[in-house]
Amino acid sequence: ECGQVGGKLNAHHIKQFALIVKENKITTLQEALDCYELWNFENGQTLCIPCHKKTDSYLKKIIN
Repeated sequence: ECGQVGGKLNAHHIKQFALIVKENKITTLQEALDCYELWNFENGQTLCIPCHKKTDSYLKKIIN
């Protein structure tokens, strides 16, 4: 978001990892490995820590 390149960056899932697991009803490691959406690089970006903290999903969990 801020354009920082290098240094300390965080990996950020644009669509929450936990939401993908929930929507695809993933319960086993094999199901996770077979789920393309879970590993799609287009669902990720690197952000500096301050920009990552500004995202709606920072450190939030999906609740049933």
